[in-house]
Amino acid sequence: LARKLSPNTVYTLQVRSISAAGFDDSNDATLTFRTIEQPQLRFEKFNNSEGTPQTSFTMSASSSVSSSLLQYYFYSEDVATSERVCLGLCNGAPTVTFSIKIPGRYRIFAALVDATSQAVFDERENVNEILITEDTTVEAPEEELATEINECYAAGDDACLLESVNALANSLLVARQELQEEDKIRYVKDAIAALEQLSGNSIPNTAFGTRLIDTARIIARLGPTLVPDSGDTLVLLRVIAASIERVPDNNQLEDYVAPFLGFYNYTASLALSTDSQGTTRRRLLQDQLSPRVLQTVESANSQLPTITTKRETCGFTQRYTSAVEGGSSDVEPMVFKVQIYCNPDQAETPVDGDFSSFSIICSSILESLQQFTIVLQETGNFVAQSGISNVTVDTPGLTQISTQPGTPPLPVQPECYKVTQAISASDTIEEADCFRLGPGATLENDCADGSCYAETNSSITSTFTNLNFEATTDRVGLYGCRARSAVRPTPSPSPVVGDRNASSLGAGTIGGIVVGVLVF
Repeated sequence: LARKLSPNTVYTLQVRSISAAGFDDSNDATLTFRTIEQPQLRFEKFNNSEGTPQTSFTMSASSSVSSSLLQYYFYSEDVATSERVCLGLCNGAPTVTFSIKIPGRYRIFAALVDATSQAVFDERENVNEILITEDTTVEAPEEELATEINECYAAGDDACLLESVNALANSLLVARQELQEEDKIRYVKDAIAALEQLSGNSIPNTAFGTRLIDTARIIARLGPTLVPDSGDTLVLLRVIAASIERVPDNNQLEDYVAPFLGFYNYTASLALSTDSQGTTRRRLLQDQLSPRVLQTVESANSQLPTITTKRETCGFTQRYTSAVEGGSSDVEPMVFKVQIYCNPDQAETPVDGDFSSFSIICSSILESLQQFTIVLQETGNFVAQSGISNVTVDTPGLTQISTQPGTPPLPVQPECYKVTQAISASDTIEEADCFRLGPGATLENDCADGSCYAETNSSITSTFTNLNFEATTDRVGLYGCRARSAVRPTPSPSPVVGDRNASSLGAGTIGGIVVGVLVF
Protein backbone atom coordinates (compact mmCIF):
# COMPACT_ATOMS: atom_id res chain seq x y z
CA LEU A 1 0.00 0.00 0.00
CA ALA A 2 3.04 2.30 0.00
CA ARG A 3 2.31 5.59 -1.84
CA LYS A 4 -1.32 4.48 -2.39
CA LEU A 5 -2.99 5.95 0.71
CA SER A 6 -4.12 9.51 1.34
CA PRO A 7 -2.80 11.52 4.32
CA ASN A 8 -4.86 12.03 7.49
CA THR A 9 -7.45 9.43 6.43
CA VAL A 10 -9.09 6.53 8.31
CA TYR A 11 -8.92 3.13 6.54
CA THR A 12 -10.55 -0.18 7.44
CA LEU A 13 -9.13 -3.42 6.07
CA GLN A 14 -10.73 -6.86 6.23
CA VAL A 15 -8.28 -9.76 6.32
CA ARG A 16 -9.51 -13.23 5.36
CA SER A 17 -7.67 -16.56 5.37
CA ILE A 18 -8.07 -19.06 2.55
CA SER A 19 -7.22 -22.73 2.24
CA ALA A 20 -7.84 -25.44 -0.35
CA ALA A 21 -11.42 -25.65 0.95
CA GLY A 22 -12.04 -21.93 0.39
CA PHE A 23 -12.44 -18.90 2.68
CA ASP A 24 -12.60 -19.53 6.44
CA ASP A 25 -14.97 -16.92 7.93
CA SER A 26 -14.00 -17.83 11.49
CA ASN A 27 -10.54 -16.37 10.92
CA ASP A 28 -11.71 -13.03 9.52
CA ALA A 29 -10.14 -9.94 11.09
CA THR A 30 -10.77 -6.21 10.72
CA LEU A 31 -8.00 -3.63 10.99
CA THR A 32 -8.65 0.11 11.34
CA PHE A 33 -5.96 2.80 11.20
CA ARG A 34 -5.47 6.48 10.39
CA THR A 35 -2.66 7.71 8.17
CA ILE A 36 -0.61 10.64 9.43
CA GLU A 37 -1.11 14.17 8.18
CA GLN A 38 0.98 15.13 5.14
CA PRO A 39 4.11 16.55 6.82
CA GLN A 40 5.83 19.71 5.63
CA LEU A 41 9.56 20.24 6.03
CA ARG A 42 11.09 23.43 7.42
CA PHE A 43 14.78 23.78 6.55
CA GLU A 44 16.55 26.39 8.63
CA LYS A 45 18.91 28.77 6.85
CA PHE A 46 22.55 28.43 7.87
CA ASN A 47 24.99 31.32 7.83
CA ASN A 48 28.38 29.63 7.43
CA SER A 49 28.60 28.96 3.66
CA GLU A 50 32.36 28.75 3.06
CA GLY A 51 35.10 26.58 4.44
CA THR A 52 37.91 24.08 3.85
CA PRO A 53 37.91 20.25 4.10
CA GLN A 54 38.61 20.71 7.81
CA THR A 55 35.58 22.98 8.45
CA SER A 56 32.69 21.59 10.49
CA PHE A 57 29.15 22.59 9.51
CA THR A 58 25.88 22.10 11.46
CA MET A 59 22.33 22.40 10.13
CA SER A 60 18.83 21.53 11.30
CA ALA A 61 15.34 20.90 9.95
CA SER A 62 11.91 20.36 11.48
CA SER A 63 8.51 19.00 10.50
CA SER A 64 4.98 20.36 10.73
CA VAL A 65 3.96 16.94 12.11
CA SER A 66 5.43 15.28 15.19
CA SER A 67 5.80 11.52 14.57
CA SER A 68 8.29 8.79 15.44
CA LEU A 69 7.75 7.47 11.89
CA LEU A 70 9.58 10.43 10.36
CA GLN A 71 13.30 10.71 9.66
CA TYR A 72 15.44 13.60 8.40
CA TYR A 73 17.99 13.08 5.64
CA PHE A 74 20.50 15.80 4.65
CA TYR A 75 22.36 15.75 1.33
CA SER A 76 25.16 17.66 -0.35
CA GLU A 77 25.10 17.83 -4.14
CA ASP A 78 28.25 18.69 -6.08
CA VAL A 79 27.28 21.48 -8.49
CA ALA A 80 29.88 20.29 -11.02
CA THR A 81 28.97 16.57 -11.08
CA SER A 82 25.44 16.44 -9.53
CA GLU A 83 26.70 13.64 -7.24
CA ARG A 84 24.69 13.45 -4.01
CA VAL A 85 26.13 12.40 -0.66
CA CYS A 86 24.01 11.69 2.41
CA LEU A 87 25.48 13.83 5.19
CA GLY A 88 26.03 12.15 8.53
CA LEU A 89 25.14 8.86 6.80
CA CYS A 90 21.47 9.83 7.02
CA ASN A 91 21.02 8.75 10.64
CA GLY A 92 17.51 10.22 10.71
CA ALA A 93 18.15 12.96 13.31
CA PRO A 94 16.80 16.51 12.72
CA THR A 95 20.30 18.00 13.22
CA VAL A 96 23.48 17.00 11.42
CA THR A 97 27.12 18.01 11.87
CA PHE A 98 29.44 17.28 8.96
CA SER A 99 32.43 18.32 6.89
CA ILE A 100 32.90 18.14 3.13
CA LYS A 101 36.32 16.73 2.27
CA ILE A 102 36.54 17.45 -1.47
CA PRO A 103 36.88 21.09 -2.68
CA GLY A 104 34.02 22.40 -4.80
CA ARG A 105 30.65 24.16 -4.67
CA TYR A 106 27.74 22.25 -3.11
CA ARG A 107 23.96 22.63 -2.95
CA ILE A 108 22.42 21.43 0.32
CA PHE A 109 19.11 19.59 0.65
CA ALA A 110 16.99 18.22 3.49
CA ALA A 111 14.37 15.48 3.02
CA LEU A 112 11.61 14.15 5.26
CA VAL A 113 11.26 10.37 4.81
CA ASP A 114 9.50 7.43 6.44
CA ALA A 115 11.18 4.90 8.72
CA THR A 116 11.94 2.49 5.87
CA SER A 117 13.50 5.16 3.61
CA GLN A 118 10.96 4.30 0.90
CA ALA A 119 8.64 7.34 0.93
CA VAL A 120 9.85 10.95 0.68
CA PHE A 121 7.19 13.25 2.16
CA ASP A 122 8.94 16.54 1.44
CA GLU A 123 12.30 17.86 0.26
CA ARG A 124 13.72 21.38 0.41
CA GLU A 125 16.89 23.03 -0.86
CA ASN A 126 18.65 25.47 1.42
CA VAL A 127 18.91 29.01 0.17
CA ASN A 128 22.69 28.95 0.68
CA GLU A 129 25.31 26.88 -1.10
CA ILE A 130 28.59 25.77 0.49
CA LEU A 131 31.94 26.57 -1.11
CA ILE A 132 34.86 24.33 -0.09
CA THR A 133 38.38 25.47 -0.98
CA GLU A 134 41.75 23.83 -0.40
CA ASP A 135 43.45 24.65 2.87
CA THR A 136 46.77 26.02 1.59
CA THR A 137 48.34 25.51 5.01
CA VAL A 138 48.01 21.72 4.63
CA GLU A 139 51.06 20.52 2.66
CA ALA A 140 50.16 16.82 2.64
CA PRO A 141 46.36 16.36 2.35
CA GLU A 142 46.64 12.56 2.12
CA GLU A 143 48.60 12.46 5.37
CA GLU A 144 46.02 14.76 6.94
CA LEU A 145 43.18 12.47 5.84
CA ALA A 146 45.03 9.38 7.09
CA THR A 147 45.35 11.08 10.49
CA GLU A 148 41.64 11.95 10.44
CA ILE A 149 40.81 8.29 9.77
CA ASN A 150 42.61 7.28 12.96
CA GLU A 151 40.94 10.09 14.94
CA CYS A 152 37.45 9.19 13.65
CA TYR A 153 38.06 5.55 14.46
CA ALA A 154 39.17 6.38 18.00
CA ALA A 155 36.07 8.57 18.49
CA GLY A 156 33.72 5.85 17.16
CA ASP A 157 32.33 8.29 14.59
CA ASP A 158 31.25 6.11 11.65
CA ALA A 159 30.12 9.04 9.47
CA CYS A 160 33.42 10.86 9.94
CA LEU A 161 35.38 7.63 9.34
CA LEU A 162 33.61 6.75 6.09
CA GLU A 163 33.78 10.26 4.65
CA SER A 164 37.50 10.51 5.47
CA VAL A 165 38.16 7.14 3.79
CA ASN A 166 36.14 8.20 0.73
CA ALA A 167 38.00 11.51 0.49
CA LEU A 168 41.38 9.75 0.85
CA ALA A 169 40.53 7.30 -1.93
CA ASN A 170 39.44 10.15 -4.22
CA SER A 171 42.59 12.10 -3.37
CA LEU A 172 44.82 9.15 -4.24
CA LEU A 173 43.26 8.95 -7.71
CA VAL A 174 44.91 12.30 -8.49
CA ALA A 175 47.68 12.25 -5.88
CA ARG A 176 50.65 14.56 -6.21
CA GLN A 177 53.65 13.15 -8.08
CA GLU A 178 55.93 13.78 -5.11
CA LEU A 179 53.89 11.41 -2.95
CA GLN A 180 55.88 8.18 -2.65
CA GLU A 181 54.24 4.94 -3.84
CA GLU A 182 54.95 3.16 -0.56
CA ASP A 183 53.09 5.94 1.27
CA LYS A 184 50.13 5.59 -1.08
CA ILE A 185 49.99 1.82 -0.50
CA ARG A 186 50.13 2.38 3.27
CA TYR A 187 47.24 4.87 3.08
CA VAL A 188 45.18 2.45 0.99
CA LYS A 189 45.74 -0.36 3.49
CA ASP A 190 44.55 1.91 6.30
CA ALA A 191 41.48 2.86 4.22
CA ILE A 192 40.61 -0.80 3.50
CA ALA A 193 41.01 -1.68 7.17
CA ALA A 194 38.61 1.15 8.06
CA LEU A 195 36.04 -0.12 5.52
CA GLU A 196 36.32 -3.59 6.99
CA GLN A 197 35.65 -2.17 10.45
CA LEU A 198 32.63 -0.21 9.22
CA SER A 199 31.14 -3.16 7.35
CA GLY A 200 31.40 -5.30 10.47
CA ASN A 201 28.87 -3.04 12.19
CA SER A 202 25.17 -3.03 11.42
CA ILE A 203 24.29 -1.05 8.28
CA PRO A 204 21.52 1.29 9.53
CA ASN A 205 20.08 2.23 6.13
CA THR A 206 20.58 2.13 2.37
CA ALA A 207 22.42 5.47 2.36
CA PHE A 208 25.16 4.07 4.61
CA GLY A 209 25.49 0.91 2.50
CA THR A 210 25.55 2.83 -0.76
CA ARG A 211 28.36 5.07 0.45
CA LEU A 212 30.28 2.03 1.70
CA ILE A 213 30.01 0.26 -1.67
CA ASP A 214 30.93 3.40 -3.60
CA THR A 215 34.02 3.93 -1.46
CA ALA A 216 35.08 0.33 -2.11
CA ARG A 217 34.56 1.01 -5.82
CA ILE A 218 36.92 4.00 -5.72
CA ILE A 219 39.58 1.96 -3.90
CA ALA A 220 39.28 -0.87 -6.46
CA ARG A 221 39.70 1.77 -9.18
CA LEU A 222 43.15 2.59 -7.79
CA GLY A 223 44.30 -0.69 -9.38
CA PRO A 224 46.96 -3.29 -8.53
CA THR A 225 49.74 -0.72 -8.17
CA LEU A 226 48.16 0.66 -4.99
CA VAL A 227 46.19 -2.49 -4.05
CA PRO A 228 48.86 -5.16 -4.70
CA ASP A 229 47.77 -7.61 -2.00
CA SER A 230 45.15 -10.23 -2.95
CA GLY A 231 44.10 -10.32 0.70
CA ASP A 232 42.95 -6.70 0.40
CA THR A 233 40.92 -7.61 -2.69
CA LEU A 234 39.18 -10.29 -0.61
CA VAL A 235 38.44 -7.73 2.14
CA LEU A 236 36.80 -5.44 -0.43
CA LEU A 237 34.63 -8.35 -1.64
CA ARG A 238 33.57 -9.01 1.95
CA VAL A 239 32.73 -5.33 2.47
CA ILE A 240 30.28 -5.52 -0.45
CA ALA A 241 28.73 -8.71 0.93
CA ALA A 242 28.28 -7.16 4.38
CA SER A 243 26.76 -3.99 2.90
CA ILE A 244 24.05 -6.13 1.31
CA GLU A 245 23.51 -8.59 4.15
CA ARG A 246 23.48 -6.15 7.09
CA VAL A 247 21.05 -3.51 5.83
CA PRO A 248 17.58 -3.84 7.42
CA ASP A 249 15.16 -6.04 5.45
CA ASN A 250 12.63 -3.21 5.03
CA ASN A 251 15.13 -1.00 3.19
CA GLN A 252 15.16 -0.96 -0.60
CA LEU A 253 18.47 -1.38 -2.44
CA GLU A 254 18.02 0.31 -5.82
CA ASP A 255 20.69 2.89 -4.94
CA TYR A 256 23.22 0.06 -4.60
CA VAL A 257 23.05 -0.92 -8.27
CA ALA A 258 25.32 1.70 -9.92
CA PRO A 259 28.22 1.57 -7.39
CA PHE A 260 27.84 -2.24 -7.16
CA LEU A 261 28.30 -2.70 -10.92
CA GLY A 262 31.14 -0.17 -10.99
CA PHE A 263 32.89 -1.99 -8.14
CA TYR A 264 32.80 -5.33 -9.94
CA ASN A 265 33.99 -3.73 -13.17
CA TYR A 266 37.21 -2.58 -11.50
CA THR A 267 37.58 -5.63 -9.26
CA ALA A 268 37.45 -8.04 -12.22
CA SER A 269 40.71 -6.48 -13.42
CA LEU A 270 42.13 -6.06 -9.91
CA ALA A 271 41.52 -9.74 -9.05
CA LEU A 272 43.63 -10.91 -11.99
CA SER A 273 46.56 -8.72 -11.04
CA THR A 274 46.91 -8.80 -7.27
CA ASP A 275 48.50 -12.27 -7.18
CA SER A 276 51.05 -11.38 -9.86
CA GLN A 277 52.61 -8.24 -8.38
CA GLY A 278 56.13 -8.43 -6.99
CA THR A 279 58.43 -11.31 -6.09
CA THR A 280 56.40 -12.33 -3.03
CA ARG A 281 53.20 -13.00 -5.00
CA ARG A 282 52.06 -16.50 -5.84
CA ARG A 283 51.02 -15.96 -9.43
CA LEU A 284 54.49 -15.35 -10.88
CA LEU A 285 54.12 -17.84 -13.71
CA GLN A 286 51.36 -18.62 -16.23
CA ASP A 287 50.41 -21.87 -14.43
CA GLN A 288 50.07 -20.38 -10.92
CA LEU A 289 46.79 -19.40 -9.34
CA SER A 290 44.67 -16.24 -9.14
CA PRO A 291 41.69 -17.46 -7.06
CA ARG A 292 40.28 -13.98 -6.44
CA VAL A 293 38.95 -14.11 -10.02
CA LEU A 294 36.67 -17.00 -9.00
CA GLN A 295 35.45 -15.20 -5.89
CA THR A 296 34.82 -11.96 -7.77
CA VAL A 297 32.62 -13.50 -10.47
CA GLU A 298 30.76 -15.83 -8.10
CA SER A 299 30.09 -13.00 -5.63
CA ALA A 300 28.67 -10.68 -8.28
CA ASN A 301 26.46 -13.49 -9.54
CA SER A 302 25.00 -14.34 -6.14
CA GLN A 303 24.50 -10.75 -4.94
CA LEU A 304 22.92 -9.06 -7.97
CA PRO A 305 19.39 -10.54 -7.58
CA THR A 306 19.19 -9.37 -3.97
CA ILE A 307 19.74 -5.72 -4.86
CA THR A 308 17.75 -5.61 -8.11
CA THR A 309 14.53 -7.58 -7.48
CA LYS A 310 13.47 -6.65 -3.96
CA ARG A 311 10.51 -4.56 -5.17
CA GLU A 312 9.90 -6.28 -8.51
CA THR A 313 7.06 -8.62 -9.42
CA CYS A 314 6.12 -11.27 -11.98
CA GLY A 315 7.20 -10.48 -15.53
CA PHE A 316 10.03 -8.14 -14.57
CA THR A 317 12.97 -8.28 -16.98
CA GLN A 318 16.04 -6.05 -17.06
CA ARG A 319 19.55 -6.01 -18.49
CA TYR A 320 22.44 -4.74 -16.36
CA THR A 321 26.08 -4.19 -17.22
CA SER A 322 29.16 -3.25 -15.25
CA ALA A 323 30.08 -0.86 -18.09
CA VAL A 324 28.84 2.06 -16.01
CA GLU A 325 30.19 5.59 -16.32
CA GLY A 326 33.64 5.72 -14.79
CA GLY A 327 34.12 1.97 -15.14
CA SER A 328 37.30 0.19 -16.14
CA SER A 329 38.29 0.57 -19.78
CA ASP A 330 40.67 -2.39 -20.01
CA VAL A 331 38.21 -5.15 -19.06
CA GLU A 332 35.12 -6.19 -20.99
CA PRO A 333 32.15 -5.53 -18.69
CA MET A 334 29.99 -8.22 -17.16
CA VAL A 335 26.45 -8.38 -18.52
CA PHE A 336 23.43 -9.53 -16.49
CA LYS A 337 19.89 -10.32 -17.63
CA VAL A 338 17.33 -10.56 -14.80
CA GLN A 339 13.91 -12.13 -15.34
CA ILE A 340 11.14 -13.04 -12.87
CA TYR A 341 8.96 -16.13 -13.46
CA CYS A 342 5.73 -16.98 -11.68
CA ASN A 343 3.50 -19.17 -13.89
CA PRO A 344 3.81 -22.19 -16.24
CA ASP A 345 2.98 -20.10 -19.32
CA GLN A 346 6.41 -18.51 -19.02
CA ALA A 347 8.16 -21.84 -19.60
CA GLU A 348 8.60 -20.99 -23.28
CA THR A 349 10.13 -17.59 -22.50
CA PRO A 350 13.94 -17.88 -22.47
CA VAL A 351 16.31 -15.56 -20.70
CA ASP A 352 18.38 -14.06 -23.51
CA GLY A 353 21.80 -12.58 -22.88
CA ASP A 354 24.14 -11.00 -25.42
CA PHE A 355 25.50 -14.35 -26.67
CA SER A 356 23.69 -17.01 -24.64
CA SER A 357 20.26 -18.03 -23.40
CA PHE A 358 18.67 -20.22 -20.73
CA SER A 359 15.22 -21.83 -20.73
CA ILE A 360 13.15 -24.21 -18.63
CA ILE A 361 11.71 -26.95 -20.82
CA CYS A 362 9.37 -28.59 -18.26
CA SER A 363 6.35 -26.50 -17.24
CA SER A 364 5.95 -28.72 -14.14
CA ILE A 365 8.93 -26.92 -12.57
CA LEU A 366 7.12 -23.60 -12.85
CA GLU A 367 4.01 -25.21 -11.33
CA SER A 368 5.97 -26.37 -8.27
CA LEU A 369 7.53 -22.97 -7.49
CA GLN A 370 5.41 -19.87 -6.83
CA GLN A 371 7.91 -17.29 -8.08
CA PHE A 372 11.62 -17.15 -8.81
CA THR A 373 14.16 -14.94 -10.51
CA ILE A 374 16.61 -16.08 -13.17
CA VAL A 375 19.82 -14.11 -13.65
CA LEU A 376 21.99 -14.58 -16.73
CA GLN A 377 25.52 -13.25 -16.27
CA GLU A 378 28.04 -13.11 -19.10
CA THR A 379 31.77 -12.72 -18.43
CA GLY A 380 35.12 -14.04 -19.59
CA ASN A 381 36.22 -17.62 -18.77
CA PHE A 382 37.02 -16.96 -15.14
CA VAL A 383 37.77 -20.63 -14.37
CA ALA A 384 40.64 -20.86 -16.86
CA GLN A 385 41.75 -17.32 -16.03
CA SER A 386 42.18 -18.27 -12.38
CA GLY A 387 44.57 -21.12 -13.19
CA ILE A 388 42.42 -23.59 -11.25
CA SER A 389 41.64 -25.48 -14.46
CA ASN A 390 42.77 -25.41 -18.09
CA VAL A 391 39.19 -25.94 -19.28
CA THR A 392 38.62 -24.75 -22.85
CA VAL A 393 35.41 -23.92 -24.70
CA ASP A 394 34.50 -23.18 -28.29
CA THR A 395 31.92 -20.58 -27.32
CA PRO A 396 32.18 -17.10 -25.85
CA GLY A 397 31.56 -18.58 -22.43
CA LEU A 398 30.50 -20.72 -19.54
CA THR A 399 26.95 -20.73 -18.18
CA GLN A 400 26.02 -21.08 -14.52
CA ILE A 401 22.55 -21.53 -13.03
CA SER A 402 22.15 -21.31 -9.25
CA THR A 403 19.61 -20.58 -6.53
CA GLN A 404 20.17 -18.01 -3.80
CA PRO A 405 21.23 -19.65 -0.51
CA GLY A 406 18.30 -20.14 1.81
CA THR A 407 15.69 -20.41 -0.95
CA PRO A 408 14.12 -23.54 -2.52
CA PRO A 409 16.50 -25.05 -5.10
CA LEU A 410 15.47 -25.79 -8.66
CA PRO A 411 14.68 -29.54 -8.71
CA VAL A 412 16.77 -32.20 -10.41
CA GLN A 413 14.62 -33.41 -13.31
CA PRO A 414 15.85 -35.14 -16.49
CA GLU A 415 16.00 -33.01 -19.64
CA CYS A 416 14.19 -30.03 -18.12
CA TYR A 417 16.79 -27.28 -18.62
CA LYS A 418 18.51 -25.99 -21.74
CA VAL A 419 21.50 -23.70 -22.13
CA THR A 420 22.27 -22.31 -25.59
CA GLN A 421 25.60 -20.69 -26.45
CA ALA A 422 26.93 -19.16 -29.65
CA ILE A 423 29.63 -21.18 -31.42
CA SER A 424 32.93 -19.34 -31.83
CA ALA A 425 35.11 -22.19 -33.16
CA SER A 426 36.44 -21.44 -36.63
CA ASP A 427 37.02 -25.11 -37.54
CA THR A 428 34.58 -27.79 -38.68
CA ILE A 429 32.51 -29.16 -35.78
CA GLU A 430 31.63 -32.86 -35.94
CA GLU A 431 30.32 -33.37 -32.41
CA ALA A 432 29.32 -31.20 -29.44
CA ASP A 433 30.74 -31.86 -25.98
CA CYS A 434 28.95 -29.93 -23.19
CA PHE A 435 29.92 -30.35 -19.55
CA ARG A 436 29.25 -29.16 -16.00
CA LEU A 437 31.85 -27.70 -13.59
CA GLY A 438 31.60 -27.64 -9.81
CA PRO A 439 31.49 -26.93 -6.98
CA GLY A 440 32.14 -23.18 -7.19
CA ALA A 441 34.19 -20.78 -5.10
CA THR A 442 32.81 -18.74 -2.20
CA LEU A 443 34.22 -15.95 -0.06
CA GLU A 444 35.11 -18.64 2.49
CA ASN A 445 36.71 -21.02 -0.04
CA ASP A 446 38.88 -19.67 -2.85
CA CYS A 447 39.44 -23.17 -4.30
CA ALA A 448 43.22 -22.68 -4.35
CA ASP A 449 43.58 -26.32 -3.21
CA GLY A 450 42.09 -27.51 -6.51
CA SER A 451 38.92 -28.90 -4.88
CA CYS A 452 36.52 -26.98 -7.15
CA TYR A 453 35.36 -26.87 -10.75
CA ALA A 454 35.71 -30.59 -11.53
CA GLU A 455 34.38 -31.46 -14.99
CA THR A 456 31.57 -33.97 -15.74
CA ASN A 457 29.17 -34.63 -18.63
CA SER A 458 26.78 -36.83 -16.62
CA SER A 459 23.08 -36.40 -17.56
CA ILE A 460 23.86 -33.86 -20.29
CA THR A 461 22.74 -34.20 -23.92
CA SER A 462 24.86 -32.13 -26.31
CA THR A 463 23.81 -30.97 -29.78
CA PHE A 464 24.67 -28.14 -32.15
CA THR A 465 23.37 -26.16 -35.11
CA ASN A 466 25.28 -23.95 -37.52
CA LEU A 467 25.28 -21.17 -34.93
CA ASN A 468 24.81 -22.60 -31.44
CA PHE A 469 25.68 -25.35 -29.01
CA GLU A 470 22.73 -26.67 -27.00
CA ALA A 471 23.07 -28.45 -23.64
CA THR A 472 19.98 -30.21 -22.28
CA THR A 473 20.44 -31.21 -18.65
CA ASP A 474 18.73 -32.36 -15.47
CA ARG A 475 20.09 -29.80 -13.01
CA VAL A 476 21.50 -26.34 -12.53
CA GLY A 477 25.21 -25.63 -12.35
CA LEU A 478 28.13 -24.18 -14.29
CA TYR A 479 28.20 -25.30 -17.94
CA GLY A 480 30.46 -25.03 -20.98
CA CYS A 481 30.56 -26.51 -24.49
CA ARG A 482 33.31 -27.35 -26.96
CA ALA A 483 33.74 -29.09 -30.32
CA ARG A 484 35.02 -32.60 -29.65
CA SER A 485 36.36 -33.12 -33.18
CA ALA A 486 37.50 -29.65 -34.16
CA VAL A 487 41.07 -29.32 -35.47
CA ARG A 488 42.71 -26.96 -33.01
CA PRO A 489 45.55 -24.55 -33.75
CA THR A 490 48.19 -24.00 -31.08
CA PRO A 491 46.34 -22.22 -28.23
CA SER A 492 47.22 -18.57 -27.80
CA PRO A 493 47.77 -17.15 -24.27
CA SER A 494 44.53 -16.69 -22.35
CA PRO A 495 43.23 -13.13 -22.68
CA VAL A 496 42.42 -11.01 -19.65
CA VAL A 497 38.85 -11.64 -18.50
CA GLY A 498 36.68 -10.04 -21.14
CA ASP A 499 39.68 -8.64 -23.05
CA ARG A 500 38.29 -6.35 -25.75
CA ASN A 501 40.87 -7.76 -28.16
CA ALA A 502 39.29 -11.20 -27.74
CA SER A 503 35.95 -10.29 -29.35
CA SER A 504 36.67 -12.72 -32.20
CA LEU A 505 37.37 -16.02 -30.48
CA GLY A 506 39.07 -18.98 -32.18
CA ALA A 507 39.12 -22.60 -31.08
CA GLY A 508 42.07 -22.01 -28.79
CA THR A 509 40.58 -18.94 -27.12
CA ILE A 510 38.53 -18.89 -23.95
CA GLY A 511 35.44 -16.96 -22.80
CA GLY A 512 32.78 -17.19 -20.10
CA ILE A 513 29.14 -16.79 -19.02
CA VAL A 514 27.42 -17.16 -15.68
CA VAL A 515 23.71 -17.61 -15.04
CA GLY A 516 22.16 -17.33 -11.58
CA VAL A 517 18.72 -18.10 -10.20
CA LEU A 518 16.98 -16.63 -7.16
CA VAL A 519 13.90 -18.49 -5.93
CA PHE A 520 11.52 -17.04 -3.34
